[in-house]
Parts: sequence; structure tokens; C-alpha cells
Amino acid sequence: MTGRRVWIVQLLAVLLIAAASWALSHRHLPWTFLSGDEAEYAEVARRLADGRGFTTGIIYPIEIQWGVHDRHPSLLRAPLWPLTLAAVFLWTGPDEAAVILASAVCHVIAAGLAYGLAFALAGPWAGLAAGVAVATSPDVLLYAQLGASETLFGLLTALFFVLVAHRADAFW
Repeated sequence: MTGRRVWIVQLLAVLLIAAASWALSHRHLPWTFLSGDEAEYAEVARRLADGRGFTTGIIYPIEIQWGVHDRHPSLLRAPLWPLTLAAVFLWTGPDEAAVILASAVCHVIAAGLAYGLAFALAGPWAGLAAGVAVATSPDVLLYAQLGASETLFGLLTALFFVLVAHRADAFW
């Protein structure tokens, strides 16, 4: 097989292994939130999708001292995950299962990026090993089951290192 074919076949294998690993590890879990963090991210995202900005009806005692209330911006959560979920909600509606699925998609993409990074640095077999390692890691899969920001953060970190490995412009 040519180098490009090997790359495509291996990348597809990593993506399929990541999706299958996620589905297998999620098979006994509900398609709903398991933590308060997930609920708050989704609440902020729902309000963003509705045009109400970074507000939330879930107020933690630590936020009260900053003047947070249901019409004042929530300062507790980082903005990228609620923004991502708001885009998902505009497409699917504000469903908890959509949040869980978004986390699964982030997991699959992160495994693909791990493959791409290792491939760029050490060749196709290192890429395959790295991609499969991320796709099947119990620790990575644990966080990928939640609708919280960790999986997006992992994806963005992998993307950052792929860009560094490819000597991307400093803007990126």
C-alpha cells in the first residue's frame, strides 16, 4: 500500500476503534447527566442558544459574592464548552443526549488527532499505537462518558500539539 493509503486506512481504524470503545464503555450508562457540572454547562449552553448570553439558573454559593444571578453572566465555567454545546443545541435542540454525543464525537476526534500527531513525529506505526492508546484508555474513556468540558479540552490540546508538530503559523 502507498503511504497515503496506509495513512487513511490507519486513521479510519483509529476512528472506528475510538467510536466502538466509547460505545462499549457507555452501553450501561444513561444518556443523561451524571454530575452537576454537566447540568450547569448545558444550562449555560441552552441560554446561549436562546440568546440570553452566559447566564445560568444554577447558582453556586461561591458565585453569589460576584453578583451572579439568573440574568447576570455566570463566571464559574470556561466558555468554550457552553459555546460548543449551544451550537449543538441550535442543530439538535436542548437535549441531554446531544451533550453526551458531543462528548463522544470529541473523543473520536481526539483519538484521530493523537494518531496524526504521532504519525507526523514518528511514522505510521507510532501513529497507530498512539491513536489506539487514546481511543481505548480507561481514563480517557471515563471523562468521555460525561457531558463536561474535559473531552473538548483533550481534543484542543491534541490539536495544539498537531499544529506545533506541523509548524503552524503562530496565530494558530
